[in-house]
This record gives sequence, C-alpha cells and structure tokens, in this order.
Amino acid sequence: MHKLTILMPVFNEEKTIAKIIDRVNAVKLPKGIVKELIIIDDGSADNTSSEIESACKNLSVDTCKMLKHVKNQGKGKAVRTGIKEASGIWSTIRKI
Repeated sequence: MHKLTILMPVFNEEKTIAKIIDRVNAVKLPKGIVKELIIIDDGSADNTSSEIESACKNLSVDTCKMLKHVKNQGKGKAVRTGIKEASGIWSTIRKI
C-alpha cells in the first residue's frame, strides 16, 4: 500500500474549509494508494480549527490530521510544519 500526503496550509478559512476537505476526500486515487490529509491552521483568528475537526471526523481518507500554529507564520512555514509530519511516499500541496 502506498500513501499520498496532501498538505493543506490554511488561514481564516472557516467558510470554505469543510467544502474543500470534502472535495479532496472525493478524489479517487488508483488502487493501492491511500490519502493522508495534513491541514496546517496557520494561526487563524476565526473558527477554522473547529470546522477542520468537524469535517475530518467521518472521512474516507486514511488519515486526517490538523496541526496548528498559535500565530500566523506564513504559508512557507506552514508547509514545512506539515512536511515534518508527512508519512506518505508522495506529497502534494493544495493551495486555497
């Protein structure tokens, strides 16, 4: 079994994040490949974290993990934080 890690840095996305997570979840991968979704909340000041937790509860992805920065550190730092947690043999970044 192979794993694709999808890194998703987000900032103040409470209105759209659930829909984006659903769209990523709906993507069909070739047989033998599972998804690992790592969402990095880069210091959001709204309810983004709560929306992420709710949206990740019943997904078909192998892993849905949220990482959180206390304050905004920029997209590059968010990506580097996600890379440290990635366990897939391939990875991609989903920009919102």
